[in-house]
Amino acid sequence: GTGKTTIARMLGELFNSIGLLPSSKVIECDRSKLVAQYVGHTAPLVNEYCDKAMGGILFIDEAYSLKQQDGDSFGQEAIDALLKRMEDDRGKFIVIAAGYREEMAAFIASNTGFESRFTHKIELPDYHTQVLIEIYKLYVKNKEYELSTAAETTLATVIKKIYETRSKTFANARTIRNLFDETIRRQSKRVMQLSESEQTKQAYMQILPEDILLESEEDKVLSKDDILSELDRMIGLSGVKKAVRELMNSIEMAKERAEVTGDNLKNPVKHIVFTGNPGTGKTTVARILGKLFKAIGLLPNDSVLEVARGEMVGQYVGSTAPLVNSVCDKAMGGTLFIDEAYTLNQDSSDTFGHEAIDTLLKRMEDDRGKYVVIVAGYKRNMDDFIQSNPGLKSRFTTYIHLEDYNEDELYSLFELYATKEKFVIDDSAKDILVNPSIQKE
Repeated sequence: GTGKTTIARMLGELFNSIGLLPSSKVIECDRSKLVAQYVGHTAPLVNEYCDKAMGGILFIDEAYSLKQQDGDSFGQEAIDALLKRMEDDRGKFIVIAAGYREEMAAFIASNTGFESRFTHKIELPDYHTQVLIEIYKLYVKNKEYELSTAAETTLATVIKKIYETRSKTFANARTIRNLFDETIRRQSKRVMQLSESEQTKQAYMQILPEDILLESEEDKVLSKDDILSELDRMIGLSGVKKAVRELMNSIEMAKERAEVTGDNLKNPVKHIVFTGNPGTGKTTVARILGKLFKAIGLLPNDSVLEVARGEMVGQYVGSTAPLVNSVCDKAMGGTLFIDEAYTLNQDSSDTFGHEAIDTLLKRMEDDRGKYVVIVAGYKRNMDDFIQSNPGLKSRFTTYIHLEDYNEDELYSLFELYATKEKFVIDDSAKDILVNPSIQKE
């Protein structure tokens, strides 16, 4: 939905107008049209589409899907046939390959022939909120509807929410087109329920706030204060509560400063290290931070993806990087929580673990600001882990230590669990819990 196909068609017209190509035609295809299901049928399909595109442009959408895995012999046949035609008919037609940035980068890097033939790269970023609003208004104008003043306000709120909660598969203009189509369905239903005298021409053409899809009750974001109150109700963790508040204050100050100066806000939280013994609340605090990051608008959603070494390190050569990339893709827009993160780097000979760390560091840089990574584990192990790689040290800038609970806090936890299970602790049991030596006597 960022306009790849539209721009490809415009390039066809431009190349034709300046005499680079004899035709402005753009032949559009994807894997389903280039890769056959039977041996020997793929190359003829590729040649057929290249012949159709001769003198113009061959536009291959989601081109990375041509080769889905190492054993995809039909996909490899399509690539080989395409590369041969691009060389044999050099200058007679132009190939435009399109798709997600990361997948396309991997696709181009997978074959040296691609690197030498695809010499121009154009990035089409997601549309920002204001552009999405203008696209919606263009649909309104083209269909001769009109937005009420109140509906414009509602529209801005809804599209802002859509943009802030977008995922990797966000469809940009197509998402807005679907929103407009849903608006018209709701508007038509509303107008049909009006009395005959109220069904005027203006009523049929005017869009009101209730016609624009609003967020459901389940989608409403808890406020920062509500979430901090949840943290305050947790037993112990006094140091954590203070550290979290300081972190929230620093983020909000950075946002305010960006608004005053007009600068683009770069995520003020690089990434976070939790240290502490088992059972000190690392996972629980990570989930609370996920909620806070959404509440203050730092991240589009409050999801916290919890993983360990097993989900990130493969068992054979070439399997680790895809695992890490898959984990990062799933965490996009939220928080990635890696427990016992020090196990990623077990020793100097752990090549798979090193590959996992290198891939993670690359994604943290490439997708900076799009998600937050929290790594957790024993303090000494985590200190050694962070010091083991300069890249880790530069990206993890916030450290939060979760101390062991004291005796009173441990008793309060026991009492809380007992209450949840509807047990009552009598005085003699309480005495034994507080002072175990009584039981020995």
